[in-house]
Amino acid sequence: LRRRSRTSAARARGRWRFDESTALDLTASYGRLHDSNLAGAMLPALDLDQLSLSLGVDVGSLRGAVVGHVLRSDDPLLAGKRWTTLDLGISWRTPWAGELSVGAQNILATPSATPRDADGQARTPYIQYRQDL
Repeated sequence: LRRRSRTSAARARGRWRFDESTALDLTASYGRLHDSNLAGAMLPALDLDQLSLSLGVDVGSLRGAVVGHVLRSDDPLLAGKRWTTLDLGISWRTPWAGELSVGAQNILATPSATPRDADGQARTPYIQYRQDL
């Protein structure tokens, strides 16, 4: 089985600094994946489009971000064909060059991709720590 994949992506980012410790970030990205069959393989072709929009605010050592995602597919085998999700996160840059992040992915998801999403189990809370070495 051989498949041929083709991807394309575009990204734009703007950052506005209001003073030394306050800034606003706006990021938009678009990606497309087209995966087609070669030599008459029995697997269907796959088309995926993803759009993402992020709004972030920096105030001193704190950063907050809201990220929206839209994923669309023309594949009839995928349930739902379109998913919209919203992620939220807050980070604190520590005085000892570390970063502590708390947030959740999939806070809002519409329409539900699977019955499991409908009762909120697909939400993914996280706590992450990174240290600069």
